[in-house]
Amino acid sequence: MNHSKIHLETLSTYHLLFPPGIARMVEMLRFMLTFFSSKIDRISRFFLFNPPLLKSALSLFDSPSKLILQPLLPPSSFTIDMSRIDRLIFIEIVTHGIHPKFSANCSLIYETSIIIGKNMASFDLNPNTPGNGYRSLLRIIELYSVCVQKDLIRNKFASISQHLVENGEIFAQTLGHLRKSNVLEQNSLIWPPNHEFIELGLSFEPLVHSFYSKNHSFWLAPSLRTILGHYISLTAYRSLSLAGWTKGLRVTKYSKTFANFAMNSSVEFLAALWGLSENFIYKRLIPFIIAGGKLNRRETFSIPRQDRAWIDGNGVLMVDEPDSDSISRPAGKSATVRVRLLQRTVKPESQIDTLLFHVHGAGFIAQSPESHEIYLREWALRLEGMPILSVDYCLSPKHKFPEALMDCLDAYLWVISGTEEVKQRIGFHPKNIVLCGDSAGGGLILSLSLVLNDLIRFRKCSEIRMPMAVIPFYPVCSLQSSVSPSRLFTCFETFLPLGCLLSILDAYFIPHDAEINLSTSPEVIAWENRIINSACPGPHTVNPPWYRRRGIFPRLEIINQLASSPYASPILYEHFDSLVDLPLYIIVGEFDPLLDENIELAKRWKGPVKLDILKDLAHGFLYFNSSHDCREAKNQCFKRILESMAIGSPKM
Repeated sequence: MNHSKIHLETLSTYHLLFPPGIARMVEMLRFMLTFFSSKIDRISRFFLFNPPLLKSALSLFDSPSKLILQPLLPPSSFTIDMSRIDRLIFIEIVTHGIHPKFSANCSLIYETSIIIGKNMASFDLNPNTPGNGYRSLLRIIELYSVCVQKDLIRNKFASISQHLVENGEIFAQTLGHLRKSNVLEQNSLIWPPNHEFIELGLSFEPLVHSFYSKNHSFWLAPSLRTILGHYISLTAYRSLSLAGWTKGLRVTKYSKTFANFAMNSSVEFLAALWGLSENFIYKRLIPFIIAGGKLNRRETFSIPRQDRAWIDGNGVLMVDEPDSDSISRPAGKSATVRVRLLQRTVKPESQIDTLLFHVHGAGFIAQSPESHEIYLREWALRLEGMPILSVDYCLSPKHKFPEALMDCLDAYLWVISGTEEVKQRIGFHPKNIVLCGDSAGGGLILSLSLVLNDLIRFRKCSEIRMPMAVIPFYPVCSLQSSVSPSRLFTCFETFLPLGCLLSILDAYFIPHDAEINLSTSPEVIAWENRIINSACPGPHTVNPPWYRRRGIFPRLEIINQLASSPYASPILYEHFDSLVDLPLYIIVGEFDPLLDENIELAKRWKGPVKLDILKDLAHGFLYFNSSHDCREAKNQCFKRILESMAIGSPKM
């Protein structure tokens, strides 16, 4: 006889002897006594640090309906209150008879959380900047326990909602993977490429829809959650065929459709989805409504390429030496690079000597400077005469690494060339240049600064000038399939899930004519088959993406090899000690999957560093202007831009 049957029979006996409320209370007490002998230390710790919870638990004898577990609100700072995590003990106890597997998962989650809590502070940038993927993961667990607690009260401790059970299964397996990997014993937040994590993340597809339903993104700011709810619906509607739209109106349907997208997204669909921001309303009307005012200059023009330096397909920096027999730069696909200039007023040349050099994001596969005017237009108005030059680099998958970086390098070298054309286009010869960019664009400006540093210090290109400061917003710092605590969020993230990341990496690196040799190793074949077979039927598995077909392993090997170049993954740069004079400002969200690589880059950077970890925010907050939390984050980004232009280096 199984455990659940025993529970039902026992509970039925109690109902014969007592009223329903008393029967439920007696059943709870029975399980508490059963647990007490084996878990006395944890239970005593639980009540010792939670007097309000003890008082509430005792109030159960007065009236079960009055059981309110306090406190229900999340902490007001990045500091994790471990006593709040302890509510998992109570949840484990009261759900043991309701759902034994869920209770066991709560136990695993709690035990791993305690281990993480003891070590997480050692991974911070410094004591004044608390924050890393471990801290963020514990905050998610803490808020998850609040959701479970409320659900139990709402159901009068008779049941637990299925989506929370599935959430717990994913959390338990994810934290179990952390313990198995012994990652807390490492000094770095970034671990080497790990194919087991990819298998684990993709295997969650049957469960991950639970993160896109009622309590989607429960760890984020409420104003951002609302926007992401619309994003889930939009993605689901575009995923379904026209005939299936009416079915998509049900929450359970669109959450499963979005989960199918998150774990099986092709780069074509992703580019089309993110490319929706290229319409007139998003590019012109919304920026005008948000920023108001009128820019004196909103010009798009093309600038010529240079042949002084370039990067080959393997990520190696090449320089054209006039007095040597070096190979000239190969002919590009286009003789020019498209840029866009935004400026409010034209002041006399003596009053302006600084240029904001911007590179847009969207995974190297979509969008343009125009679609990023949703925040650039406002910044140009507030800069009062200081121009913004945004690079419209070539996009993947048509163009591969390092072509996008080369477009940025060509544009930068043109700006500092001192030619008459520069003065005619910009209005002056910039003496100071501040680099900024978001997401993929943030990664490109970091790579650009490393290329410029190598040209000056190691290739003796004295005519080249370094930028005044580098300001990446939630940048990509590693394009390898590396793992970190924050990258674990891709298992259930909304805006940057695991499937999207894998599609972006393949589109950016794998050449069109690449020969993929299928592995004959039984272990590799078995690994690939497990990933392929874990996919669920849905609109995105009709034509499965590359990571749901044979050849996954060799393609990952090619990606990781090409991404080992520091110009693709800036975190792998070996000469940070030569950047002591270059200020770096990083702004990233607390729950961004790229958080840990941002922190690691800040640790390795030898120049002045300022790291802002913004509470309750995730990746891409600059796009979501209707959220007041995101607007505050946008203002923080602009504040750092002004700070870099005023003093040239951050205050530590």
